[in-house]
Amino acid sequence: MKRKRINAYLADANDTYLGRRSKPLRDWMPKCIYGSMPNDGGFLVLSNPEKESLVVQYPEADRYVRRFMGSAEFLRGTPGGASSFQTRTWRQPGSVRS
Repeated sequence: MKRKRINAYLADANDTYLGRRSKPLRDWMPKCIYGSMPNDGGFLVLSNPEKESLVVQYPEADRYVRRFMGSAEFLRGTPGGASSFQTRTWRQPGSVRS
C-alpha cells in the first residue's frame, strides 16, 4: 500500500509535533515527575565494582546484567557514571541469590 506521507510518529498523516507539558492533560491525571528515572531505591542499579563482585561470586548472573544508559549519556555518546549497570534477575527468580 502506497503512502502519501509518513510523519515523525510513522503514521500516514500530516506532520504533528507534541510540545512540552508541565501539567497533565486532565486535572484527574497524575503529574509525571520522574520520567524514566530509575526509582527503585537503588536496589537494581549497580556500580561497576558491585557488578564485577556479583559476577565473580555468581558467574551465571552476568547474563542478567545489562548496561543502564540515561538520555544524557545516549545523546552525548558517553558511558553512564557510577550507576551504569542494571540487574535484571527477575527473569529467573531464585536462580541468582544476592
